Amino acid sequence: MNDFDRDARMKMAGIFIKTVFAPYASGFVEIRCFGNGHNRAFYELPWTSAGLLSCARDCINQSDKRMDVYYGVLPRNAKAGRSENVREGAWVWADVDLKNTPTDALDAAIGASDIAVHSGGGAHCYKSVGRVITLGDESARFGFISACRKWQSSINAEGDNVADLPRILRVPGTWNWKNPSDPKPVRIMRFQSDSVVRPYREYSEAHPKEEEETSPLPPPVVSEQTALFVRLLVEAAQAGELPKPGSIELPSGRKTRDANAAIRRLDQNYNNALKKQDRETMDREYTDLIFFANFYSLKGSI
Repeated sequence: MNDFDRDARMKMAGIFIKTVFAPYASGFVEIRCFGNGHNRAFYELPWTSAGLLSCARDCINQSDKRMDVYYGVLPRNAKAGRSENVREGAWVWADVDLKNTPTDALDAAIGASDIAVHSGGGAHCYKSVGRVITLGDESARFGFISACRKWQSSINAEGDNVADLPRILRVPGTWNWKNPSDPKPVRIMRFQSDSVVRPYREYSEAHPKEEEETSPLPPPVVSEQTALFVRLLVEAAQAGELPKPGSIELPSGRKTRDANAAIRRLDQNYNNALKKQDRETMDREYTDLIFFANFYSLKGSI
């Protein structure tokens, strides 16, 4: 178990639950734990820094007590987990059997997902529907379940019927304790952040039509943990939460005293370079972002 670092696990849990529930303006996140007994907790949306940290910490603490930790994939409208408590949805999902799925089919399923999670026995594959859908009547609810089943079928995951609205799935960063003598890590396999649903505040006005992109260059190849740390860093900088480090020189040779502003510029420059397919600028800006991510991770700021 020592190769699954606790701090990295907590950050993995935090970035996952923050992303999955970012689109929703209100509601509750349900966390359910099974093992030596059963307990349940609810966390109110929209996320605050304190609420998100509390939820991620509690998930990891419960997991380290040999509890299997699950979350309600869709938010609840009250502190209850019945079907009638699910009134909105922004993701469809599938549970792919790792043992009985051919490697090429598994790779295709993960590649088609916006987020994929290794559950310790299967692959949980998530796809953004691009907006928050209100599930206010039976027609809307049936339509959403049908969309979920269609997604499952499209990646050959129709064997497990997991399209029920109050569905719970495992939280990344925790342990799968199905075999107590050999627990398996629940970890993120794919995190395609550019494809996920935008936070709800960005939906206050009608969407502009997305511009078509043609064969964009892939982002720099980094480890899963580094990519997560960079995303956490950028989100903290956008909120102005990072302490000022004093004068600091970046790998690119640039110097700064205001880390929040510098990171926001780096992120903007990187995204602009990605659109222009400018690999040199992409690599330079991302290298500086990695430097900042390592710097603040060591200080415990992200």
